[in-house]
Amino acid sequence: MMRMTVWLAAAGMALWATGTAAQQGAPFAPRLIVNESAVTNFEIDQRLRFLTILGAPAEMRNNVLQILTDERLQMQAAKRLGVVPDEEAVRSGMEEFASRANMTPEQLVTALGQQGIAPETFRDFVASGIAWRQVVRSRFGPRLQITEAEIDRAIARAAEGGPRTIAVEYARFTMPGKTRADAERVRAGVDTCDDLFGEALDAPQDRLIRETRAVADLPADIAGQIGRLDAGESTLALSTPQAAVLLMVCGRTPALGDAEVDRGQIRQQLQNQRLVSYADSYLAELRADAIIREP
Repeated sequence: MMRMTVWLAAAGMALWATGTAAQQGAPFAPRLIVNESAVTNFEIDQRLRFLTILGAPAEMRNNVLQILTDERLQMQAAKRLGVVPDEEAVRSGMEEFASRANMTPEQLVTALGQQGIAPETFRDFVASGIAWRQVVRSRFGPRLQITEAEIDRAIARAAEGGPRTIAVEYARFTMPGKTRADAERVRAGVDTCDDLFGEALDAPQDRLIRETRAVADLPADIAGQIGRLDAGESTLALSTPQAAVLLMVCGRTPALGDAEVDRGQIRQQLQNQRLVSYADSYLAELRADAIIREP
């Protein structure tokens, strides 16, 4: 999703910077037309609010127009294939998502509403993800089969580099104007990174960022602390006089072939890698064939 064509990335930035006064003042005015389907100012504002609440990285928030454009193409592909997520699947997806904040979907919708986010924004976010996964599996399902020989080769390749962690998922919760004592109280009330989502909803002035990065790409200050933590552990070492900072490790992705990874896990990793590759390639085809224009 984040691999953008040069034209569309430039168009997105230009539209953000130079939108007409009429567009800026009309919530439902179109910002971009994707195969005759409009992406409106309202949708952009809603998704930005939603991503901010989720603690999405700046790269994703800065490219919200690209994300919504891709979703238009994905949903159009789903419509052509007759893929429509049923209510049970959407409800299940909403329940799974809300559970990360120890909430029901109704509680999460209420909390999001207090931040100006419409219920449809949450539902559409979940439904579009389900639909796209169904599209990709429908088109490429037979190619996702992983053979035992492929698993053996993956283990052999990984063994050459020795046991290691290739990526870390972490959460950084910044609380401006708060003391370490305040942060300790938050820390005492959370057991997992998912619990921080609820804290962020209760305190919109605070800032939650949750992301997964390759170990080699971690910022130096975060890398220095994460190396001392196991999954579920946290530290306040990054706090400053201006803001308390709670850093928590959510999980680590081991390299294929590490002792703790069994063949079933390796198979799943290889399937996921292949699924992402097929999805990216198909989305690139949809972009290339699309007619995308300013209104």
